[in-house]
Amino acid sequence: MGSGNSEFSSTNILFATTNSAGADQVLQSIDGSVVSAVEYVIIADDVQANSRQTTKLLASILGTQISYSEFGTIDINGGVGDFKVQYNVGNIELTVTPVSPNPLNYKIMVTTYK
Repeated sequence: MGSGNSEFSSTNILFATTNSAGADQVLQSIDGSVVSAVEYVIIADDVQANSRQTTKLLASILGTQISYSEFGTIDINGGVGDFKVQYNVGNIELTVTPVSPNPLNYKIMVTTYK
């Protein structure tokens, strides 16, 4: 929303897949120097287990400090993963620790705020 020096927010859509239950798998990374807050809406599907998880996360960034909250989660037939937002060497990362090694598909809407 806005443009040039008056830009306040922008929204992007991305898709990701995981194929293991490894911890803290990076789904998305953003340059931490250009945002003050990030909002994630995630729809995660485990087709083999017939389960879906929809999660909304809000994160606030100040320099190298980050604080986030899981605003809400809705599960169908059990959860799919545990999501986190973390700071890593100048980047803000959205990570997941899946609950199963099944192939999982993620649809993610990312809104960044300047």
